[in-house]
Amino acid sequence: MQLYFLGLLYGVRKFEMGRQQKNTFIKESRLKIETAEANAKAADSEKRALQVEYEHKKKELDEARELQLSMLPKELPQLPNLDIAVYMKTATEVGGDYYDFHIGLDGTLTVVVGDATGHGMKAGTMVTTTKSLFNVLAPNPNIIDTFHEMTRCLKLMQMDKLSMCMTMLKISGNKVQMSAAGMPPVFIYKSENQTIEEHVMRGMPLVPLAISHIYY
Repeated sequence: MQLYFLGLLYGVRKFEMGRQQKNTFIKESRLKIETAEANAKAADSEKRALQVEYEHKKKELDEARELQLSMLPKELPQLPNLDIAVYMKTATEVGGDYYDFHIGLDGTLTVVVGDATGHGMKAGTMVTTTKSLFNVLAPNPNIIDTFHEMTRCLKLMQMDKLSMCMTMLKISGNKVQMSAAGMPPVFIYKSENQTIEEHVMRGMPLVPLAISHIYY
């Protein structure tokens, strides 16, 4: 009888321990599920927030790109004995590439090709500012003075952490005047002897400025 009672107690104890272990397992599993669900919700919320931020920044960059492209000439100058062709493809949504034309009252064609520091909004801002300055200063017959005035205005706007590399040409009749600020060499092809001349014009970009120039 005593052995039977001890066996019964052992069975009850074992059953109770098994039940407790089962309850503990269920609680731990439920906790893991709840933690996983909470982590999934947090990740989903973070993903949605990143998507909203991405779409917002993309919209800003798209608008900046449209603004930058609107700064480029819609039509190329049509002048006798002169063929002009251009092509530009930016590496990102907003690049720093820039070109423009101006025809003076005396028929002088002023051509400018530029490349602002880096890419993105800052480069787009520099391009927009440079175009505004070019529209005002292009009639100036002296390219060096034009570059210095551009730099002076850019410094007044506290844009000293940005820079613009630029080449400017003035074409009048059979004469070409060129100047550069931090740009690669200019190559000139002469059909009469089928030769290509490389002209290096050493100078720092606009802001800071140190310019050299040559005349033809």
